[in-house]
Amino acid sequence: MFLGDSWTEGTGVEFEETYSKRVTDKLSDRYDRAANNWNLGVRGASYDYIARTLMLSLDILKPDIVFITFPVMDRREYFSVEGEMVNLSIGTFAAIERGDASPSPIVRDIYRHWGGLYSPTNDTAQAIMNYKFIESMLTQRNIMWGFSTNDWSPCPAIVEELVKYGLFDAGHYLGNCFQKLGQISDIDGHPDVESHENYSGQIVAWLEMRYGARLKELTGTDNENSL
Repeated sequence: MFLGDSWTEGTGVEFEETYSKRVTDKLSDRYDRAANNWNLGVRGASYDYIARTLMLSLDILKPDIVFITFPVMDRREYFSVEGEMVNLSIGTFAAIERGDASPSPIVRDIYRHWGGLYSPTNDTAQAIMNYKFIESMLTQRNIMWGFSTNDWSPCPAIVEELVKYGLFDAGHYLGNCFQKLGQISDIDGHPDVESHENYSGQIVAWLEMRYGARLKELTGTDNENSL
């Protein structure tokens, strides 16, 4: 199971080119076993979305492995009194202020209030709380899992600090971010095919280093080609 935002969803690349599909293909080849690819990445997703989705899906899909590519921290899920779920983000707030976005009056009013409360410090606090919830859910179920982040500044630096001080578990950290080696077009900054391929190789190598014995046990193999 893979969770994240549009970088995980694979905006701008074909499904077969996404890092999630390449990871499952590589694992299938190495261990001669079919692997399902539950790609639950969603454009604009937040830490809130990842925590909520895991809470609702883990006991239904029962994944053997979960890998999370955390997005920027300035996003929130907000549920209005009308029952509408609004994906808050500082990027959308700025687009509304510039007149580049035309939300409904209700959403515009929500953003007006949220803009006055926006705080990068609060973003980090919310990320830590979501992370601890995620960690608890996955650890209690003894699921193999890991995480990284997009390379949008300042996300990697913040995550590195949280790992350094033990607020995010270093034992589950990939050790580097989803690096954008190139973008899909001059006007769309999403990572290109090469970026997805490079990231998938890093994830597979990390999984085998961290969980090699469990992967062999899970697949009933003793793969000499494993890293």
